[in-house]
Amino acid sequence: MLRLAITLGLASLVGCDGQAGVDYNGLPLAVLKGTVNNQSGIPPVYQMDAALLWRARDAASPDAIMGASPVMIEKVFPAQFTITIFLPAPAVAFQDTTLPYAVANLGAIAHGTPPDQIAVGSGVLGKLADPLLYYFRADVPEGLLAQQYGSLKKGYHLVHRQQTTDPATLSSAQLDACANTVAGQTHVGFADAQVECRDSLLSMTSQEVPLDTPVLLQVRNP
Repeated sequence: MLRLAITLGLASLVGCDGQAGVDYNGLPLAVLKGTVNNQSGIPPVYQMDAALLWRARDAASPDAIMGASPVMIEKVFPAQFTITIFLPAPAVAFQDTTLPYAVANLGAIAHGTPPDQIAVGSGVLGKLADPLLYYFRADVPEGLLAQQYGSLKKGYHLVHRQQTTDPATLSSAQLDACANTVAGQTHVGFADAQVECRDSLLSMTSQEVPLDTPVLLQVRNP
């Protein structure tokens, strides 16, 4: 069994009142399960909400957050939880990109933190660094993307990534050749294909992790 550790916020997770949108059909799109481990031994100071922290596509600020989606939390004694996701990635997660996926960290935020503070990291009490939660808005196209991610279907997938090459060492010729191939195989624009080649195809290995893989959230008192 794969076990995953991070540093988060508090001893317990409290679910947001998720708002159903036009895409909500009453059935969950993904269900994640895990365990909370409070390392501090100090009772929580804040009520916490769980959220999907959608990552901005900015190489200069890889930890930047583009938006946050609340998710429903069911806490099970003593420290187990189930996260149920009813909605697809928000439109903001695909803003200014032609890539077919959006990426989120599972995170914990202080209850009531406004979106502008979340975007700059304020009120974010921690996030799961690996695996990442991908949302593909269509099936993965055949070609280089399928070679990297597998033949994944539209929807949510947990993906473990491992860096194999420092992106700074990649040449312009390598990036352009890769981007030309990706753009020719998909509807991804050339500039976005360069980003995909630099940040993933030429520098990372990616492996899907089953959605029912338990995640371990090691928490601290903020």
